[in-house]
Amino acid sequence: MRTGYARTSAAHQELASQLEALHRAECHKVFQEQISTCVKVRPELEKALALARQFREAAPETPVIFERNYIRRPRATTADGRRPSTTTCSPSPSRSMTRASPSPKSRRS
Repeated sequence: MRTGYARTSAAHQELASQLEALHRAECHKVFQEQISTCVKVRPELEKALALARQFREAAPETPVIFERNYIRRPRATTADGRRPSTTTCSPSPSRSMTRASPSPKSRRS
């Protein structure tokens, strides 16, 4: 079972090339949406993952492949080539920005 997901974040972006790539990858079901990168809840992505989980539970011996196709945009830079210091998305207050340190067992000597 091969499930696909395509997303654009701006109205002027097109999904056609992503959908074509997912079609070439022989996806059985493709989910698509146009939603901002700032939005953390992506309904179509959740549906795609739920379908993949359902297939995995129903037929554990059958491989489930999730294809995500996207087009990378160039990162914003200032005139002198540096990245701007401001962001367009405010971080969610419920998410921690800290990184857990590795457990003692995972450290190498």
